[in-house]
Amino acid sequence: MDHAGLAFHNVADLVAVPGQPGLRLQRMPEPDRLRLGPPVQSSPLCPTHAEVRWVPLPGSADDDGVVRLTLHSVEHHEYLSVFNGDSLHQELCLHPGETRTIELPGRPVFGELHAAVQAKARFGREVWRVRISGTGRVHFISRAGIPVRPPLPAELPGRTLLAHGSSITMGFAAPRLADPWIQHVAEHLRWDVLNLGFGGACHVEEAMAHHIAGRADWHACVLELGVNLIGHRDISTSEFARRVRRFIAVVGATGRPVLLLNILPLAADLQVSPDAWRMPEELRAALRAAHRDCGLPHVALLDGTGLLPLPGGLTTDLVHPSAVGHAVIGVAVAARLHELLADVRHQARPTLTPA
Repeated sequence: MDHAGLAFHNVADLVAVPGQPGLRLQRMPEPDRLRLGPPVQSSPLCPTHAEVRWVPLPGSADDDGVVRLTLHSVEHHEYLSVFNGDSLHQELCLHPGETRTIELPGRPVFGELHAAVQAKARFGREVWRVRISGTGRVHFISRAGIPVRPPLPAELPGRTLLAHGSSITMGFAAPRLADPWIQHVAEHLRWDVLNLGFGGACHVEEAMAHHIAGRADWHACVLELGVNLIGHRDISTSEFARRVRRFIAVVGATGRPVLLLNILPLAADLQVSPDAWRMPEELRAALRAAHRDCGLPHVALLDGTGLLPLPGGLTTDLVHPSAVGHAVIGVAVAARLHELLADVRHQARPTLTPA
């Protein structure tokens, strides 16, 4: 969505909160968010991998040639990765309760050097991007300085990949949550990203499936489902199977490519997790069966059981991938998506019949 001359990517709503400054960034519109179950409703309020984007415009003769963006963190440390085009410019931290103004140049940093590699870039060299990574709440306060505009379609990647899943999709335990596997996929495919990772709260709800299916801003999606329900005693394996079948049916009805990422290796496989009450293989089997029975050629499955190098692919909690693990997952998902997209294009070719 666009506001104050800025494009808010991976932000579906800007909401005024009584007693708090500015507008809260959230990844789902308020009506869709409230259709989720109460334990999940807070997850879209975390602006994980939201980006504020703009292109500077020529200012007046008396301005100082900078763009000022002011953000506020309500409760946690939030990390800001600033990019000019594809290139990382700087990293900053918003402290809990802090309102901070960052000043950025009103021109590309690399100039002609950046232009020399532009043919391989995802983003135009005039585009500035501030990516937010964290687990709290971030509010937009203001934009000042020289005038700006939202990026044009030609200055952005041509396709967008949506990912929904657990904290693994959200970014735990990539450094500062800044580089989860889905970012690696986007780099390999040269696509844009919408990250709908819900830490601890991916409950495979039909309302979430309808939200994803109702969005027109993605070209393919990856669904990382199941890990948050291993220790959930109120949702049985049969109920998970019912939910995942319905989820696949709703999102698959869009006709767009869908990749199911099955549960990755974790402590519960070794029966050493105190939170687990069933083996992950029960849910993996249910997801495999749902994929097999859906009958949709544009829905594919990537089995995650042997995907990570162990032990270095996991952190010490034996649940969340390490930085190495996220990179490995990204390569595997990108390769499987590349195959799926080729299959879908092949299936879509018209059949030529004699005149």
